Amino acid sequence: MAVIPAAFVPKFAARMDELVWNEQYRLWWENILYNYLDRDDVRVVDVSDLFWGEIDYIEDYERIREYERTGDVNCKLDRKFGPKGL
Repeated sequence: MAVIPAAFVPKFAARMDELVWNEQYRLWWENILYNYLDRDDVRVVDVSDLFWGEIDYIEDYERIREYERTGDVNCKLDRKFGPKGL
């Protein structure tokens, strides 16, 4: 999850619109934040000990739903790679 301060939303939205209008579909919303690292205060929080998921594909959604059902924190690992491949 990202928390974007209200004051930053206009800049963020304008840049997102620019990416879409220029058909730069290989760039993600994170790229916008990366571009501002040297100009604005972008704060982060370490969540490595918490379950988290990013939904890009249906498998991502299913993995999150599995975690919700079971509480199994191993759901956060991509089973193709497992702990050794991380």
